[in-house]
Amino acid sequence: MVILGTVITRALPFLIFKEGQETPKIVQYLGKYLPGAVFAMLVVYCLKGVSFISTPFGIPEIIGIAATTILHLWKR
Repeated sequence: MVILGTVITRALPFLIFKEGQETPKIVQYLGKYLPGAVFAMLVVYCLKGVSFISTPFGIPEIIGIAATTILHLWKR
């Protein structure tokens, strides 16, 4: 079932949107803004249990976020 779901979700856009046809504006909008929104939600989810007022004050998480951000900006 997992393989079937993966194949369907990978092939469906090629069946729905024919070559040479303009992509609908809503799909272009989602393609532009959805990845950033997903990553922002992941960061919030990962930090939801972190206490910034007690030891270790979220320092490991801050170091991890800083390292990831620096590597992303540096290496793209």
